[in-house]
Amino acid sequence: MKQRYSLTIILSLAFTLCCFAQFEGEKTPFLILQSGAGLKYNNTLHTSFLLSAEKPVGKFCHLGVQWIWYTSEKEDWLAYDSFSAQKDLGGFEAGAFAKFFLHGRLSGRKSNLYFSPEIRVGAHRFEGYFYGDFDPGGLYDYSSTHLTQKYLVRCGAQWVVGRHVVVEVALPLGWEHSKIVSKTVYNHVEFPNPSHSFDRFVMLPTMQLGFAL
Repeated sequence: MKQRYSLTIILSLAFTLCCFAQFEGEKTPFLILQSGAGLKYNNTLHTSFLLSAEKPVGKFCHLGVQWIWYTSEKEDWLAYDSFSAQKDLGGFEAGAFAKFFLHGRLSGRKSNLYFSPEIRVGAHRFEGYFYGDFDPGGLYDYSSTHLTQKYLVRCGAQWVVGRHVVVEVALPLGWEHSKIVSKTVYNHVEFPNPSHSFDRFVMLPTMQLGFAL
């Protein structure tokens, strides 16, 4: 229920700001700093917090870097069945992007709309438990780290309200590659597990507010 409220709030704010945001001024900012929130679905809906810095290069291109923190699961253990459960401990990512703004071919006027290739690398941690395996009555604890690489295309819009306030909404989407490194503990004895990988499609809606220098 909390995740649905978070999604509703972000979409409502995005719609309101899209309606009232003004067009960008003629002066190109020296640097843009932004922070905001995003959503990610991974069995359950999680909130992420973003911090980014971007530098306009020319009139229609921005280059930037960003940091993303994923919140931990605040609810109880997520039980997949009667024999196993898992908890999300949160994670982080760092990435880089290049925004290319649409513009009029004849007028040369810069649009608020842009597209951006984006790459992120990071880690996400989990812990859990399960019953059975070698000892059917035994309780096994495990922990795992998902080492992630994301290759995304971000479609978004950015407005400069007045001279310094920046508003941005975006939808990064693309492919995520994860390598899972894990270990299992039983009776205080640690058993390393073989690592494995998987790939999946991801969508990561975001909203940011910032300051243009």
